[in-house]
Amino acid sequence: MLRLLVYALLATIAVACNAEGPDVPNAPTHIDYPEIPNNEIWYTTSDKETITPSWAPSLEHAIVSNTYADGKGVMCFDGDITEIGSMLFSNSYRLTSITLPLSVKHIGKEAFDNCTKLKTITISPYVESIGKRAFYGCPITEFTLPAGVTTLEVAVFGACQKLEKVTLSEGLTKISKNAFTSCTALKSLNIPKSVEEIEAGAFAGCRSLAQFSGKYASEDGRCLIKDNALIAFAPNGIRSYTIPKGVTTIGESAFALCENIEFVDIPTSVTRIEAMAFSYCYALETITIPENVEYLGARCCFTSRTPQSVYCMPTTPPTADKGTESSWFAFSSAPYPELTIYVPKGSVEAYKISAEWEQFAKNIVGYEF
Repeated sequence: MLRLLVYALLATIAVACNAEGPDVPNAPTHIDYPEIPNNEIWYTTSDKETITPSWAPSLEHAIVSNTYADGKGVMCFDGDITEIGSMLFSNSYRLTSITLPLSVKHIGKEAFDNCTKLKTITISPYVESIGKRAFYGCPITEFTLPAGVTTLEVAVFGACQKLEKVTLSEGLTKISKNAFTSCTALKSLNIPKSVEEIEAGAFAGCRSLAQFSGKYASEDGRCLIKDNALIAFAPNGIRSYTIPKGVTTIGESAFALCENIEFVDIPTSVTRIEAMAFSYCYALETITIPENVEYLGARCCFTSRTPQSVYCMPTTPPTADKGTESSWFAFSSAPYPELTIYVPKGSVEAYKISAEWEQFAKNIVGYEF
């Protein structure tokens, strides 16, 4: 039978010995994998001492032995392991590597959350689900998604600041909110054809990201554009950017945390700028909102820094949504001392009495566009 090397890489994840696996779409029937019994977990720690699960209630089976010898920890259970439960190893600060048996199909939410020394995990290519924040804050460098995983959950790789390379498998359909937020070393990403949904802020704060490829990638590789909505931006090395023509919506958190961007040219095709679209773009001191924009979401251009100049060209004040905030805070936080909002001369009063815009009444001045 054809032998295939299948890697589920977290940091430097390698597989090595023959084993049969469960029936998972797109996965091989024969793989190379470590000779680890299905009722054991192998691990290493920074101090060469044993660890215990952080959250015992999520144990699938009782631990019958836990030893550390010859540079390896072995945790033995009284049954085959199919799931790494929620928070099972969260905040295990001494954990440096872990090898899971081939029988594991599910990794629960926050399973390895904030394991700040965990550089290597060997996981089965037959894993079918990985919970939210499962690897949050882990110093992994590389990851290949198992073929059976269809959803990258919320913040699953959030704050993995060493993560440089990710391979997403065909079969993935959803990348959830903040999935890769603040993965500051991630340089490029290919989006599989199977992906149908990418939620807000999936790549916010990925300051080294220079290129998207695959599904939804713009011609220049700098954006992901879905249904005429710009939903993500690759900011590395860019201080000014012209959004492609035809984009009608700048999605939620699309440019969030692009700290070095100084100028964005928004085309007249844009009618909506969603919540947090340009939030915390600290170098973006001036922004022009084109004449066809009808809607501005909560904290759409919020920086918390001043001075800031906003040129708002629509003659009719765009509808504003403050979301769950007590105030709109679209551009800055109160009392907005150095913020100036330039609007068409004939529309000054309309802006000042508009429901959300009135909070900026003292900052609004007429301008001849």
